[in-house]
Amino acid sequence: MAKIGLDIGHGRNTFPPSKGVYKNGAGHHEYDANSRVAKQLEKKLKVAGHTVVMAQPYNANDVALITRTNRYIAEKVDLIMSLHANAGGAAASGYAAFYRQGDARAKHLSDLYEAELVAQGFKLWGGSRPSMPTGWSNFHMCRVPSQNGIPSILLENGFMTNAGDFEWIFGDKKDEYAEKCATAAFNAAQNFLGEKPESVNSQPVNKPASTPSTGKAKTDAQLADEVIAGKHGSVMLVKIH
Repeated sequence: MAKIGLDIGHGRNTFPPSKGVYKNGAGHHEYDANSRVAKQLEKKLKVAGHTVVMAQPYNANDVALITRTNRYIAEKVDLIMSLHANAGGAAASGYAAFYRQGDARAKHLSDLYEAELVAQGFKLWGGSRPSMPTGWSNFHMCRVPSQNGIPSILLENGFMTNAGDFEWIFGDKKDEYAEKCATAAFNAAQNFLGEKPESVNSQPVNKPASTPSTGKAKTDAQLADEVIAGKHGSVMLVKIH
């Protein structure tokens, strides 16, 4: 069995001012969504016999990224999955996983996650994407573990600022969302490690307009335009990522 770094994006104190959205006057914390997925994924991993290392505890203030990666490196984890929800323009939607550019093992793990997203019926936001050494996608949680030989992926599980994704992330189906995201991540880890994955229900998770499709990958400039903070209809973006 493996030792797996399960990383909850952000902390209890990161919204407000950022890492969340307001809709119709109510605040919705990204950390809550990430934690729901983490609890389901942690359970699955432990049942499968893996050791789970969590450098960001539940219901705790944000732990510095360097503190987190130092912990995972010291614990000699076999892989890391960092859980997030995205934010951008109202039209931006879908799911993705970032891996460090040039890290073949991290790319393999990310590609496996993309395949699981499709199997679960999720729409992709580019799917498996490289975390570049320069620019907005130079993510610490991809870069530093890779530099230390640990395959690490950063998961963006839908857009909080998209009306359809929002209903899954924070609405009546939030528990089903958490279960599906956790199953996709669990199966990716299991396949990466050569272990047995769970069977999945391939029923689409969104309405017909959100049918899974990889589409054409967007340029960094186009993606950067989508993550500019602003107000979009009834949803005000306050995540800065």
